[in-house]
Amino acid sequence: MERIRRVRLAFVIENRFLGTLAFGLRIVASSTCASLATDGRHLYVNTAGIENWTFAEKKGVVAHEVVHCLLQHTGDIGKQRAEGKKTHLWDIAKEYMVNHVVRDMFKLSLPGNPYYLEKYNSNDWTTELIYHDLCKEYVDMGFVFIDDHTVHTKNSLPVNVDWKILATRAAQVAKSFGTLPEGLEFLLEDMIYPKITLVDVLSEFVSESAAQKNSYTWQKPHRRYIVEDIYVPSLMGRCLNIGFAVDTSGSMSDEQVAEGFSLLQGICSSYDEYCIHVWSCDVKIHKYEQVISEHINFKGFMKGRGGTSFVPVFEDIEKRGIQPDCLVYYTDLEGTFPSDAPAYPVLWVTQAQDCKIPFGRLFIL
Repeated sequence: MERIRRVRLAFVIENRFLGTLAFGLRIVASSTCASLATDGRHLYVNTAGIENWTFAEKKGVVAHEVVHCLLQHTGDIGKQRAEGKKTHLWDIAKEYMVNHVVRDMFKLSLPGNPYYLEKYNSNDWTTELIYHDLCKEYVDMGFVFIDDHTVHTKNSLPVNVDWKILATRAAQVAKSFGTLPEGLEFLLEDMIYPKITLVDVLSEFVSESAAQKNSYTWQKPHRRYIVEDIYVPSLMGRCLNIGFAVDTSGSMSDEQVAEGFSLLQGICSSYDEYCIHVWSCDVKIHKYEQVISEHINFKGFMKGRGGTSFVPVFEDIEKRGIQPDCLVYYTDLEGTFPSDAPAYPVLWVTQAQDCKIPFGRLFIL
């Protein structure tokens, strides 16, 4: 046990990234695993099983356990990823992936004859891709497991959010010391810097702009779940008053316009009550409608197909005396902007590249 603790301390000095992550696992003595194992929260150690390893090899295997956690092979997500797969080949795929990171990125040694092929030592591979490659053709080459995989998902622990936070912190620390291994940031991109979708941005933007103090109530269960015989409390004071404008000029296809309305419906389904002011506009407004709560019907909003000006929507908001929590404008941005920014926040959503806006926030699809 003391030797494993020394390994963690060595990482703090030699590799800030691994040092930060290694302390995320609590060391526990175990007689049931052959050497080392992890469930995402604990580092199980059988001291008899690692007695003949060198200190360098111990460092490699501790790093091996950390990388299993880092690549989300453990906990609830690890269990989901393993579902429907051949257990033995999935375990081998995890070994190939982890050992590539340990040997090629961290430059650490591993004991015995671990699963490692130069074929899998590029950043083009993921654990799933290796698994599918093994399913096509697997040849037993005499490699051995250096740890115990049976506890990876034994308890289905929800550990992966914790590891995302820990990985982000570790990467920041390692960067500040200039010790983040080459290629590792690319490998962790989807975990530390997850891809953001339009739905994510709209949800965040609407939530921020609403600026309502939310509290839960059982007096009015959330209607979204009642149809499924599931009763959960709804949020009080969660009534949105938002504007949603769609550019229906000639450069916007029917599919693009429909996608915008579909995304808005998804956002609204998360709220108990809402009031949406909807416009279709090219160089002029073709249709306006106020949509309240469940009454959503976007039929007739596809009119337009002329040039593009954003001014009419902003003028109509002022004319009608509407005070929206925010305005979402779905457009190609090839049009005339108002000369002044409005008092309410604006989110411009577009597929255009290298575009500029005079005010508001921009999201490029």
